[in-house]
Amino acid sequence: MEHLWSPKKIVTAILLSTILPLFMILVLVAGSIGAVLDQSGGAAGGVNLGTGIGQYTGTNQNVLAYQSTVETIAAKYGMQDFVGLILAVMDQESGGQGTDPMQAAEGGFNTRYPHQPNGILDPAYSIECGIQELKQVLQYAASADGKTYSPNGPLPSPGDINQISLALQGYNFGPGWFSYAAGTYSQEKAQAYSAIMAEKMGWRRYGDPLYVPHVLEHYAVSEGSAGGESLVWPVPGHTNITSGFGSRWGTTHKGIDISDGSVNGAQIVAAMGGTVIQAGFGVSGSGYGGYGNCVAIDDGNGVVTLYAHMSSVACSVGMTVSAGQTIGFVGSTGDSTGPHLHFEIRLNGTAVDPLPYLQNEQQLQAA
Repeated sequence: MEHLWSPKKIVTAILLSTILPLFMILVLVAGSIGAVLDQSGGAAGGVNLGTGIGQYTGTNQNVLAYQSTVETIAAKYGMQDFVGLILAVMDQESGGQGTDPMQAAEGGFNTRYPHQPNGILDPAYSIECGIQELKQVLQYAASADGKTYSPNGPLPSPGDINQISLALQGYNFGPGWFSYAAGTYSQEKAQAYSAIMAEKMGWRRYGDPLYVPHVLEHYAVSEGSAGGESLVWPVPGHTNITSGFGSRWGTTHKGIDISDGSVNGAQIVAAMGGTVIQAGFGVSGSGYGGYGNCVAIDDGNGVVTLYAHMSSVACSVGMTVSAGQTIGFVGSTGDSTGPHLHFEIRLNGTAVDPLPYLQNEQQLQAA
C-alpha cells in the first residue's frame, strides 16, 4: 500500500495534544528542514489584488449547491470574506461530491467521526471542520513572520495572493510548511518541501505541490484591480470573448481570447502599468513559445499581464508603460487560427482567470 500524506494528520495531532509548547516544538522541527531554500522576503510583501471579496469562478454545480451552507458557516467563524476561497478549496478537494466535501475527516477539528478518508458522513459538518482548518492556516500566513499561529491572529486580505497561496499550501501540507516557507510561497518551495518530506517519511509522495495553482484556477478577487491599480480593457472597443479561461482541447487555456469581425489590427493597450519584460516573437523554450508576437508586463509586485498573437509590438523590453498605453496591435502570429488577442494574468507565476479582474471595465466598454 503506498503512503500518501494526508494534510489533515498533522493538524489532528496538534489539536488532540494537550500540551501547547509541544505543539510549537513539533511545528518548528517539521519546518526546520527548510533552511536549505532561499527564505528572503516576508509575509507582508505579497501580491495584493485589492481588498474585495474573493469569488469562486468555477461552474461546478455540486460545489455551488453548497454556497448557502458555506456562507452561513463562514459567517459563524468570521470567514465571510472567504466564501469564494472555501468553495474553490471544496472544488479541488472533492468536486462537491460525497458526504465529506471538504475532505476534513482526518483533520483535528473533526471530533465526531472516524479520522479516516471520507470518514465524515454529514456534509455540513465537513464544511464546518474544513472552514476552521482553512481559517487556521490563513492565520499562520497572515502572522508577522508568516509562520506563527495565534487563534486570535488576523486574517489576510482575500486579495493578498502571496498569503492566500502560502495558506492554501499549508492546508495541504500541514503546519510544518509554514516554518519551511518562511513567509513566502513559490511552486519551487512546495515541490522541494514535498520531496524532502516524502523522503523523510519513506513515502512515495507527500501532498500535492501543485495544490495552489489547482485551487486558484477557480478563485479571483471581485474588484477590477490589481496591485491597487485599476485594470483597463486591453482591446478598446472590442469586448467579445471567443474562448474563456480553463479546460480546452484536453489542456488548460491559460487566458481569454478577445476577437470579433473587425478586431484585426486593433490597438492593444496595457491593462496595467509596469515594466515590459517580453516584447517580440516568443521563441520555444523562452516561456513564450507559441504566443507569436507577444508582450509581457511585470508590475513589480508579482503580477504579470501577457498579450499574445499580435501583428506587431509597439514597445520594447525594459520600457516602463502605463495602464492604457498602446503596446501593440491585434494579429494572428504564433499558434493561432485567426486574429485575436490572447490575454493572461499571472500571479506569482500562476495563470488565473483574467475575466473577474476585467469584468467591471468590460461592462463599461460594452455599455
